[in-house]
Amino acid sequence: MREPPSFLGEISVLTGNPISVSCRAQTECELLWLGEETFFDLLGCCRQFARQIFSTMTQRTSETESISRDMEKMASLGTLAAGLAHELNNPAAAAVRSLSRAEARAADLHALTSELTATPGAADVLRKLAEATADDGEDIDPLDLADIEDTLADWLDDRGVEDAWELAPGLAQAGLTTETLDDIAVASGDTDIGRAVQWAASAMDLRGLLNDSRSACGRISDLVKAMKSYSYMDQDITQEVDIHAGIDDTLVILKHKMPAGVEIAKAYASDLPMVTVYGSELNQVWTNLLDNAIDAVADGGRIDIATRADGERVVISVTDSGAGIPEDIQNKIFDPFFTTKPVGQGTGLGLDISHRIVTARHCGCLEVASKPGETRFTVTLPILPPGCPTGEACDIEDE
Repeated sequence: MREPPSFLGEISVLTGNPISVSCRAQTECELLWLGEETFFDLLGCCRQFARQIFSTMTQRTSETESISRDMEKMASLGTLAAGLAHELNNPAAAAVRSLSRAEARAADLHALTSELTATPGAADVLRKLAEATADDGEDIDPLDLADIEDTLADWLDDRGVEDAWELAPGLAQAGLTTETLDDIAVASGDTDIGRAVQWAASAMDLRGLLNDSRSACGRISDLVKAMKSYSYMDQDITQEVDIHAGIDDTLVILKHKMPAGVEIAKAYASDLPMVTVYGSELNQVWTNLLDNAIDAVADGGRIDIATRADGERVVISVTDSGAGIPEDIQNKIFDPFFTTKPVGQGTGLGLDISHRIVTARHCGCLEVASKPGETRFTVTLPILPPGCPTGEACDIEDE
């Protein structure tokens, strides 16, 4: 939307490129058309005209770049949100399934308990069953476990217990033996051994389902915690942060993008100090660098993440074993809108934004070194609070 008085088309005339937009007047207006020759004559002879043209063009270019960067950030946020939703959906669905099955098992357990308590010696039977199913049992060699399952299945089958081959694996995994079942059989009477074993199987299944639900809910809690830490929600603009925690949180958020077979190797310095930074902005840097590394090793490979302290600075490197960046374009990768990705897969703003965050916002340094099989991005940050008086990047020389 342009408010009068206004002009347009200056960039196309200056660059010689065709106009790529069309205009429509919403109200009555007066339109003055300047031919190319007249435009350049005014540009050369009228200083006020030239100043207005270039001032407006600069402002519009700055606004366009700002909008593009905001769109890149929103696109990244959308990708992270989609990934987080995917990561949350799996454990949430698992918890719902486990709790639904647990409800059925609890009903079975209640019914079997009612049946058992109606027989003599029920208290002793339930006590022995509770003791026998109190633990999940120790880890057993798969071959030994198969032998135990066969032995238990034969024992149950000999006593006419229904579904013996379905009950045996759970009993074996819980560490029950034929000796334990003999004790229970004596206490319950062979006529009730079927219900007793089913009670034990239901109790162990219920405990397993509840453990699965707890694990799933724990996974959800870990993801929410990682996302909150990633965004530094409810904290001041600058924070004293743990670089390692920020990288780890980013890896959790990007887990949905990690191809199978990709190895992540961490070489974290144990003496790395806390740094005072714009936490959420710095995590955008880790997101962009790791996202690019993941794309580079999409067919399988290795990503190395290393940190070290260097005097009053910390140094973080992200290295991937991908095809590398051609040498003739390495000096362009931090330019806005420059990308090596196919059309539709990259905006060319991720590294530009990362460079601005590291240099202008944190007075640090972001560098790249690449050859086939090894592309390394190195981030150098001061430990002291960020903020250059001029807002420009500090001149930090790398060793």
